[in-house]
Amino acid sequence: MEFPDLYGMTQGKDIDDAKEMASDYLGIVLSDIIEAGEELPVPTNIEDIKVDEDSIVSLISVELDEYLMIGKMMKLEWEK
Repeated sequence: MEFPDLYGMTQGKDIDDAKEMASDYLGIVLSDIIEAGEELPVPTNIEDIKVDEDSIVSLISVELDEYLMIGKMMKLEWEK
């Protein structure tokens, strides 16, 4: 799975696994951007995304608060 507004991509053994991996990737990348104090990219309108005939476009959801909490916990561990 490729995110047109972020660097990198992910994959999975099937579509459900790919969506799960994409959600995890999205959480990690977005929380890193937020923790670095950078601006989140403006998402491309889903209707403007062009793909090959054998590809699909899908929205990916993520519980970003969980990733931000994990980041805070890891930072506290590193500071010990």
